[in-house]
Amino acid sequence: MDLHKERYSFEDFKEIIKILRSENGCPWDKEQTHSSLRKNLIEESYEFIHEVDTDSKAGMCEELGDVLLQVVMHAQIASETGDFTMEDVIDGIAKKMLFRHPHVFGEKKANNAEEALESFKAQKSKEKKYKNVGDSLEKIPGDLPALIKVYKLASQLRKMQPEVFKSDVNEWFDKLYATLHELEDMQVFASESELEDKIGEVFGILVMIGNIMGVDSEVSANKEFESTKKRIERIEEKMLKEGEKIAELSPETFEEYWEKTKNVEK
Repeated sequence: MDLHKERYSFEDFKEIIKILRSENGCPWDKEQTHSSLRKNLIEESYEFIHEVDTDSKAGMCEELGDVLLQVVMHAQIASETGDFTMEDVIDGIAKKMLFRHPHVFGEKKANNAEEALESFKAQKSKEKKYKNVGDSLEKIPGDLPALIKVYKLASQLRKMQPEVFKSDVNEWFDKLYATLHELEDMQVFASESELEDKIGEVFGILVMIGNIMGVDSEVSANKEFESTKKRIERIEEKMLKEGEKIAELSPETFEEYWEKTKNVEK
């Protein structure tokens, strides 16, 4: 293939990956398997999400390329053993999109985004042949981050028993306060396992509140991580200019800087 093109196509990229995996290709790439690359796809996906959160268009473009690398690499590995090809992957997702969007490609129409989502979910259930809620819960990948799994569980519970898992957020706030009080009372006598269970219950209620409000708890937690990290970086930058270190500040001084930085963010 031409190694000095001004612009490369998807077919060129597939050929590059094929060459990297070939007999005379890259020793590292040749050794990779679906299992060895597993964490790479997870990491690249999160790196793309980070670029979305920072609204970096150049970063999104680059990280999508890294995600695509993982997809094409997995497809190439599968094609070498005759399991499936990149063409099979594309054919499968194209058929899936056609089936799941009867309101676009069929006679059924959706008047708004909510109706479109309901139509999509109904088609997905038909496609997956879900017979009951347990079937759909079984399909939630165990390797997903905990908050995402609990959020998906909350959505299923609200569908399964709307009267029990009501959309009255104030009732859930009452449950949250009561559970926090229970946790406070338990701290003296409870075992580590019991405390883990109760804290898990607190998280579950918080995720349910977020679900009712239409807020993804995983997104919220990531935002909190990023804002806290930036706050620390700002404080540290100021400390370095003054020849001090964060660890050497008194608690009172650190809290003062912390609040000032929070106010700047707001």
